[in-house]
Amino acid sequence: SLKLAMDRYKPRQVQLEVKANQPVTLEPIPLVPADGTLLLRTDPSGATVTLKGQYAGTTPLDAAVASGEKHLLRISKPGYEELSREVSLSPGERKEFSLILTPRKGTVHFKVEPPDALLLINGKPQGAVPGMLELLAVEHGIEIQKEGYDSFSTRLTPRPGFPQELSVVLKKSLPSAQKLAEEAQTATG
Repeated sequence: SLKLAMDRYKPRQVQLEVKANQPVTLEPIPLVPADGTLLLRTDPSGATVTLKGQYAGTTPLDAAVASGEKHLLRISKPGYEELSREVSLSPGERKEFSLILTPRKGTVHFKVEPPDALLLINGKPQGAVPGMLELLAVEHGIEIQKEGYDSFSTRLTPRPGFPQELSVVLKKSLPSAQKLAEEAQTATG
């Protein structure tokens, strides 16, 4: 077995049959240029990457890329603008890209009674409900609550360029004993 290796080329192994005291003539053995390495980082991470239309992984990504060819690189993540780049690498070249994804946001206007209710987005407290808020254009869990009132919750996907309005009037909570009495009365008719 004969192993050939050269900088910027993929190693190649060739099987030879050798007999004692007999010369061996080898045909030329072509070597293939080595791949390049693409190091791709995005902020935020977790973006989907395709190379030449094929899924390559998610960021951060360290991928071998055929050298000497142009590759269309696409980076996408829900709620962010898609990026496209054309990439070409030399044999053995390492190329690093650090890209900041541009958020796509939609406007949500809130009309809430009582006005001092609290807003939770995806379970995280945001303080008092504002009159307007810009949110990433992905589905969000919205909850509005105030002590002494029944909470309101919904799912909402903001749409860039199409402001939305969420109007909510919280209902006063009934004391626990009163709730039980009403439920019992409803059940008995």
